[in-house]
Amino acid sequence: RYYEEKIMVWVITVLLTYNIPVSMHTEYNLITFDDDQACHAYIEDNKVELIDSMLEKFNTDDGPKLKSFKFYCETKYLEEV
Repeated sequence: RYYEEKIMVWVITVLLTYNIPVSMHTEYNLITFDDDQACHAYIEDNKVELIDSMLEKFNTDDGPKLKSFKFYCETKYLEEV
């Protein structure tokens, strides 16, 4: 029987709240972390860069108005290559 190994990593996710009754989650997939402490430390150390890139991508004039956001660290399972 074939067994596929999965690797657990942590990724930054962002909860985006708009001025409509729907919220959205998105992943910041540019970097992964081996543990949640490293993920939280990265958010703390790079908050301005993360906020700037998130606002540039999701706070556009042609869509719903972004009302607030929150960064989280969540686990994700990757296929081992």
